[in-house]
Parts: sequence; structure tokens; C-alpha cells
Amino acid sequence: MNRCSSTDEVTYRTFQPSDILPLSEILKKAWLQNDPLLPGDADCLATSYLCAILSSADWTCVAVYEDKPVGIICAHNHHRHTFHINYALKAAGCALSTCIHANSADDVSDYCKSEYMDACMLKETHMQFDACISLLAVNSNIKGHGIGGSLYRHFIEYMESAKLHSFYLFTDSYCDYSFYEHQGLKCIKKHGFLWRTGEHSETSEFYLYANQRA
Repeated sequence: MNRCSSTDEVTYRTFQPSDILPLSEILKKAWLQNDPLLPGDADCLATSYLCAILSSADWTCVAVYEDKPVGIICAHNHHRHTFHINYALKAAGCALSTCIHANSADDVSDYCKSEYMDACMLKETHMQFDACISLLAVNSNIKGHGIGGSLYRHFIEYMESAKLHSFYLFTDSYCDYSFYEHQGLKCIKKHGFLWRTGEHSETSEFYLYANQRA
């Protein structure tokens, strides 16, 4: 169990099951606000993604402000074989629920394709890593207050305490990937991806960032 520190305004702690709803809302606003999904489907898709991440997370840190979760970072230690079946089942159930509607089914399909593309990019590097940051998200209403940087520093402290040296993460052109460059990470792979949004489509770029700590 990781023990995250606190400041006068923001507390950092491990993930709790009660965090699922507010953190899913953060993901929905960040990634699905322009997607023509029914409100319930957007909720299910965000929850499915979050729970899929949690199903293999070895370490988590949640930022709490005014008693509400406002950010999260999750990591997976590749030297462990972690699997939380409760989160995996919830992720599958939410994904299945969204597939009932045509537009939502396209979103689930695109998500699966993007996950496969990420795996291919990682394989093409022919590199071995100790860990990965599987999720880093902060409430868009309070960005710019250093919460993302604090979450990232907690992750670095976890890496050092666990004696892990190398890690990677996936991000895309919809995110502020310059944040990772400011942290010293390097983009080692990128690939274009075509998203379908109802009757429309748009292209984004997916990036694989990595850092080696001595």
C-alpha cells in the first residue's frame, strides 16, 4: 500500500472503491465530451476504461481536494502478475452495456483497436521495461495547480522505493503530451489512428514515451 503525502489543500492517498464515480466523471469530461454518445453510454465507457486500468494496477495515488478525488495516477509493475477480477468484471460489464447502441459500439471497437496498436508500438521497440504509467488524469477545472506534477513525483518515489528503473506510458495528440517532455521523457514511437465519431471521423496521433532511471 502506498502512502502518499499531503499539502495544506490537497491530500494524496491510495485509490478507494468509492472513487470510481468521481474519477470516471473526470475521464468522461476529458475524453468523451465531444463524442455523440448518450449520457449513460459515456458514463459506462469511462467507467469501463477506468476499471480496466485498475484491474492490473499494482500502485495508485489519488489527489483529493475538498474531500473529492480530483486526479489519479496508476502504475503496473511488470515484475508482478496483478489481476483484480472485480474491476475486470466491472469493466467488461460496462463495455458490454455500451455496445447496445451503434455509436457506442464504434467507440468500444475503436478503443480495442487503439489498445492493440499500443501493444504493437511497444513490441516494435524490442525494449524491456520495469513498469508503466497506465493512467494519469486530473480534473480539467483545476489544471495548472501542480496536481499532475505532484502525482507524477509520487510515482517516481514509488519507482525508487520498489527499485524499478525503466518505465513507459502511452498518450495521444488530444492530451498535453508536452507535460511528459517537461518531465524528461522521450517519445520513442508514434502512430496515426482514425477515430470514428458517429458519421464523422478524425485522425489523431498516438505516442509511446519512455524514461530510463539509473
